[in-house]
Amino acid sequence: MEQVADYRQRMGIDPNRQVPILRIPPTIPDPNNPGGTMVPRMSTPVNQLPPEHRVGIADTDTRPIGEVLGLPMDDPETANSSVYQQATEGVGGGAYLPQSEVLFLAEGQPPQTLFHEMGHIRQHQDGHTNANTEITVLEYHNVLNNENRLDPDNPRERYTVQDSMVRRFANVPWETVEQHVNNLPPERREHTAQLLNEIRQQTEGMGEQGERIRRNFIAEYCERNNIRPPSKWNVR
Repeated sequence: MEQVADYRQRMGIDPNRQVPILRIPPTIPDPNNPGGTMVPRMSTPVNQLPPEHRVGIADTDTRPIGEVLGLPMDDPETANSSVYQQATEGVGGGAYLPQSEVLFLAEGQPPQTLFHEMGHIRQHQDGHTNANTEITVLEYHNVLNNENRLDPDNPRERYTVQDSMVRRFANVPWETVEQHVNNLPPERREHTAQLLNEIRQQTEGMGEQGERIRRNFIAEYCERNNIRPPSKWNVR
């Protein structure tokens, strides 16, 4: 994972900040079966991952991978689950977990996945996580401010929204999102409103591309928050 140092510098991540990263392969060498392999599970000691698959994790660290990720290891189903499967199917290739400040991703993911998840580290450094910020706002802010730095000539314009959803919410104004945000609990409202304002300011200077990004964002925000205008706001 030689890109990590370069990505840290490009994103302005504090050089003193620890950034443990696990790159999870489908199988790893089985220490109890020379020449054999095993599926890394959440209960597998983290130091059984080959050194090139872990950054910021000591060779002497015997904690279960799930514990390193901050997951509840008292659940047998969690403890026995495949880490690779969780990375590919559970979180779409990779995730940064702010509760443990650890990033993990499936082996074989493109550079954009690592860059995107490291973007969440930068957001956490600035005080914004999924615990205090609406997830759609967090993700679009991350795409615009961090992920798109990797390939500025081919910027990403959406997170997961489909065209049919964009058409469904085509007439919903930006103010609908602002009104929903204004009704969030105080801390969540403060963090979400700050990043929402940054998204608006950035996209307003991007011409037609900015308008497409805003339409994608509005549709995804409304769908995720169950907004069906005209309606009462479904504030969590």
